[in-house]
Amino acid sequence: FPLHTWLPDAHPAAPSSISALLSGIVIKAGVYGIIRTLFMIFIPSQFSWQVTLAVFAALTMTYGNIAALLQKDIKRLLAYSSIAQMGYILFAISTATSYGLTAGLMHTLNHALMKGLLFLCAGAFIYRAGTRNLDELKGIGHKMPLTATIFTIAALSISGIPPLNGFVSEFMIVYAGVNAGMLIFTVIMLINILLGFAYYLRLIKIIIWSTPSENLNKIKRAPILMLIPMTLIALSCIIIGLYPAPFIEMASKAAQAVI
Repeated sequence: FPLHTWLPDAHPAAPSSISALLSGIVIKAGVYGIIRTLFMIFIPSQFSWQVTLAVFAALTMTYGNIAALLQKDIKRLLAYSSIAQMGYILFAISTATSYGLTAGLMHTLNHALMKGLLFLCAGAFIYRAGTRNLDELKGIGHKMPLTATIFTIAALSISGIPPLNGFVSEFMIVYAGVNAGMLIFTVIMLINILLGFAYYLRLIKIIIWSTPSENLNKIKRAPILMLIPMTLIALSCIIIGLYPAPFIEMASKAAQAVI
């Protein structure tokens, strides 16, 4: 925020596999650019940019989550969620500490997995139902149970529910904010995590707990070639959540190289 306006339009227009790459890899190039610029050119000890970046982080996450709450198109909802998640990463960077940068890099990895998985699942739903409208996707989980289960894992993970990988990095960011003395911004992030959980819980309700509409009567399960990558990424989310230490160590080494 405010350089986000292209993203919500790009995701619905792109194939879901491209959306997964766009959210998981392409927008992360911006994170790399921000880290290189702020820590190697505008050195924190000489330029006090931390609070300014934290303000933009708070605006980004709040706008993204509120906009996501209002969406009826599943891919636009996920796009706005990506904007909010970038706000979390920006907040981690704004602490300008080794631990905060480690947390931001961990969430960069986790978001690539979680959001990529969400877009792949959404793509499977759209492939079978022929629509992105959430009202028309009600109850599709009854027809595509494995895809719905994987989607639920990804949704709970990105909502910060333990013991999944999203909880690890979001907890680290909150802890980094407290340690850096940015208590107001930390509270804003906690509120935003709750907002994110609210609309992902709504998505789970629509997909799994709703009665299937008549247009879904002939829906088949997702093809095996779709299910294999989704299952592998879902397992990655669980493994990183249960055994985060090796990944945190790698992120820490990268952070220390920058700091």
